[in-house]
Amino acid sequence: MHNCLFPRRRLVQSSANSIRSSSSVPRRAQFPSLSSPSRPLKRSPTRRTPPTRPFSTFPLPFVRAPKRASQSFWAFAFTLLLIGGGSWIYFDPEKDSLQPSNSEKSPPDQSQEPFLGIVDLLQNMPVEQPPGTVGNLTHEQEAKLQEFWQLALKTFGVKSGETEQSSVSSLNVADDDDKHGQSKEFQQALADMSPEEIRITFWNMVKHDNPDSLFLRFLRARKWNVKKAFIMFISTIRWRSKEIKVDDDIMRNGEALAQKQSQSADPAEKKKGQDFLDQMRLGKSYLHGVDKNGRPICVVRVRMHKAGEQSEESLERFTVYVIETTRMMLPPPVETATIVFDMSNFSLANMDYAPVKFMIKCFEANYPESLGAVLVHKAPWLFSGVWSIIKGWLDPVVAGKVHFTKNANDLEKFIPRDRIVKELEGDENWDYKYVGPQPDENKAMEDTAKRDALIAERQEMAKEIQDATVSWLSASASKDKEAISLAEGRRNGLINRLREHYWVLDPYIRSRSLYDRTNVIKGDGKVEFYPGA
Repeated sequence: MHNCLFPRRRLVQSSANSIRSSSSVPRRAQFPSLSSPSRPLKRSPTRRTPPTRPFSTFPLPFVRAPKRASQSFWAFAFTLLLIGGGSWIYFDPEKDSLQPSNSEKSPPDQSQEPFLGIVDLLQNMPVEQPPGTVGNLTHEQEAKLQEFWQLALKTFGVKSGETEQSSVSSLNVADDDDKHGQSKEFQQALADMSPEEIRITFWNMVKHDNPDSLFLRFLRARKWNVKKAFIMFISTIRWRSKEIKVDDDIMRNGEALAQKQSQSADPAEKKKGQDFLDQMRLGKSYLHGVDKNGRPICVVRVRMHKAGEQSEESLERFTVYVIETTRMMLPPPVETATIVFDMSNFSLANMDYAPVKFMIKCFEANYPESLGAVLVHKAPWLFSGVWSIIKGWLDPVVAGKVHFTKNANDLEKFIPRDRIVKELEGDENWDYKYVGPQPDENKAMEDTAKRDALIAERQEMAKEIQDATVSWLSASASKDKEAISLAEGRRNGLINRLREHYWVLDPYIRSRSLYDRTNVIKGDGKVEFYPGA
């Protein structure tokens, strides 16, 4: 049996070496210092009381970047094996003593009943408020959020009342963690985009979220280092606007464009549409239900992917489309999703490096603090040995989110048995079925006059929030408790109005998805994870 492993080991080592040799860490830009380094945070019990007002969150997706380039390789290798592990030799825990090093601990046992009916995304669900989120901040964390807002307003071209107006472009961070070259992207964004363009892209990115929740994701991802978090944020703004065109293309055109392209006489256009729709029809990755903590579940059926069947562009487009669609289903205060990697029935044909590399960048660089748990279901035996090495190179927080499951009993620690689909050996009688675009489902998008009026109305609301934020920052600086309370109350009311307004605008700017057609996303800020149940 061991003799059979040698050629496969050489294959894995050769593949890994080729990836490592082809990877490069971008040269970091150097900037003069803007402000003093971020201070370590201290807990303060006075900011732990959850708010009575509703808040939403920013989506999904994954992990913080490892600390060094060598760690980046191991994190990359880990994800490659996680997604394309192959069907070499399966690990049988009953016959082998080699066990994955992390324990499969059950999450807190919380009632799932509130998530079984129609869920209002504009209201907080009765689940625990995570630390470091809106409504559960220490004094120090709130100060970091305010510092982040000052940088953002300055970048937007909004006067925040500061006495010193140093240039944001002078931001200096020596970041050993910058494996995606975000310092360079940060400077490029400031060179390529006007303050107004950055501002508009940000508010488009917010959608129905609380803007504070969005900023806090970047702060948590960079361990409350404001400068590093801000560089990460601005580079994400550029990525969304200039590179991947999240809101102006992927979500605006969606599945309807793919269907139109698939009927084109142009072979190149036809392939683009077919590639995207093939992934939807196969159910390569789909969203269904919630786990015990109310986190939306994304199931990735890796066996459905065959290297080379779809273009790299279509794979990237599909990945972003799934992540952004998941954002539409996050019931506050839930801020993360659970990913189930179904690794059953694999072969080496399922391995594909390029889309995995893109997925890593998405989660590490552009969708921070989006991962709740990763359930690696029916992983191959070889992976347990690799995992014992890789775990030492990963951030312990990240490693602690990965759990290995081999059957429905293991999955039940995270997902109630009656909500585990039969394909995963659970009790829920549900199968993935794709329902394609329907005639006139995007009729509202043709009313451009109404769309433009709603967009203008939303931008005015955004400017009101900016002004209210300036007042909040000023009141906080003066330490006037009454002024702070008044400023916070006005600002929170404006944020709630903006979140509600998004769902009025949504039909005019977002193409309908499978989950709109199947009544999971119901509109008006409501979702139903189990329609018809």
